Amino acid sequence: LTVDNRGLQIGQPGVVAPELADHAITKPLKEKKLTNLMYLARTISAEEKTGTRASVLVTSDDRSWGKRNAANNGQIQVADLKNFREGVDVRGPVTLGVAVERNYAVASGSKAVFFSVSDFFSNSLIKQLANRDLIINSINWAAGQTEMVSVRPRILEIPQIDFKPESSNIVFTVCV
Repeated sequence: LTVDNRGLQIGQPGVVAPELADHAITKPLKEKKLTNLMYLARTISAEEKTGTRASVLVTSDDRSWGKRNAANNGQIQVADLKNFREGVDVRGPVTLGVAVERNYAVASGSKAVFFSVSDFFSNSLIKQLANRDLIINSINWAAGQTEMVSVRPRILEIPQIDFKPESSNIVFTVCV
């Protein structure tokens, strides 16, 4: 589990606002100074082999750490997350996302993107910060559609309130 000092400051040690590395997927996000939000992210790594290239996409910052053995009977103890344990935990920055290319020298090579957490593009978090753009950029890059890697326009959602006739009279009276 990755613990971010910024998350600790707001009482949410499992919240990570990751740093974006230099890559075609993250370039538009970095240019606009956008970031993502990940919750309960784990650390991952990718090993390069012959004909394979692994690129780091997303990391935690240098004030974070990878917590080992954070779960106690399946329950994460917040008090346990607050302290770095020398020799047990891993000092940050830690890797949270990688892009892997196989046979990258040829156009028909394979591509894959891995993130250490899937929750950042769930329904509840997809609209947070640049999460939507990061996942769509990852899919477009892996599909070979690099011209589609971008920052999409934000849609302003204005909630609509429906009043019953009696309620609208009360609102009108209060406002006037």
